[in-house]
Amino acid sequence: RIKDLDAQNQKWKEFMGGGTDFTVKSLTMAVPIRARRAKVAIKGLAQIVARLRAMHIPITRIHTDRAQEFCGKEFQQWLENRDLWHTTTAGDEPSANARAENHLKLLKGRTRTLMKTAQCELTYWPLALRYASEERFRSQLRECGVPAPPMLPFGIRGYAKKKAWQDKHAMWR
Repeated sequence: RIKDLDAQNQKWKEFMGGGTDFTVKSLTMAVPIRARRAKVAIKGLAQIVARLRAMHIPITRIHTDRAQEFCGKEFQQWLENRDLWHTTTAGDEPSANARAENHLKLLKGRTRTLMKTAQCELTYWPLALRYASEERFRSQLRECGVPAPPMLPFGIRGYAKKKAWQDKHAMWR
């Protein structure tokens, strides 16, 4: 399996032709997942890919480490069905993918800050992570010249008024 991943990395390098004359812009997106299994990882990645494609942002490559959930046939088949290249770094070398590790560090810090300021329970961390991710994503879109609406503050309370006539016949249901 490692030889296949190395071959994919080599094919990507050949495809790129050693070209380095381009600008890279990062768009940070995070989806909390319940387990480190291929099906769960695919579901989270599918949400990200669908959103980017809906925004007409081209995706040609998915870059991961060599974690088990990314190296199996199921994940590889999912990528192949969507015409996506898959490149990897070694799983035990975080410095090999310093850009991703740095974004992750920033998201974790922002998530902690959001939870402390909102004084919410620990069970809200997936929501806080999604908020931090969305906040960062919108900021990066604005840097690229794409308008993105501001977000409401994290932890804000919302109220909904219920009309009395809607439950007028509730006792008969």
